[in-house]
Amino acid sequence: MALGIAAALAFVVRRRLRPEFDLASGVASEIDAAPLVVIRGAFDDVTVSATDGPRVELSAYGPGALDEIVGIRRAADGSRLTLDVAPRRRLDVYVPRGTALRLRVAKSSTAVFGIDNVDVVCAKSTVGLHDVGGRIRVRAAKTAIDVDLARDRETRSVDASIAKSRFDLALPPKRGGRYDVDAAKSRLRLPASVEDGIPIAVRAARAAIDIHAA
Repeated sequence: MALGIAAALAFVVRRRLRPEFDLASGVASEIDAAPLVVIRGAFDDVTVSATDGPRVELSAYGPGALDEIVGIRRAADGSRLTLDVAPRRRLDVYVPRGTALRLRVAKSSTAVFGIDNVDVVCAKSTVGLHDVGGRIRVRAAKTAIDVDLARDRETRSVDASIAKSRFDLALPPKRGGRYDVDAAKSRLRLPASVEDGIPIAVRAARAAIDIHAA
């Protein structure tokens, strides 16, 4: 538990150390939703939250107009919305509940709240996935990753492949995990497997892994 608390505190500290933006000078916009939102960027600061609204809401901060802060692309069939965030900008994204999320980031700080079905590929970043469920997939190098699974929604699986990273996974109370872990030259802490627990697969090299109850 001490490791879990330390990880949470470290994430808060890192968030506070990010570049400050003038929140009064942000640019806001609403766009049509899509089943999948893809966010790509480097050297940026992104927060994604689930809401009850029917559209995707954007609040962008940093120099330039909205189209200079974030590029917006939509698949021809409407199945995917891609947001390309410019470096050294901040973007707050609010998506309808049920929207899946795909993150492709480097040297960035990213926080996600209340999303189900999250796919992350990242390097040299800090990533916090809070109150997430569905299928969680993480591919990371030299990254600090905190994952807090949802307590009131189902988590189908967690699949992580990490290198030279810290991975902290908080399980819902009274719900254990069924583990498939291969960790080379890594520091590992996890509870005993539970037969009907959440399927959790971890492949790691030179990593610190802490799996525990929330």
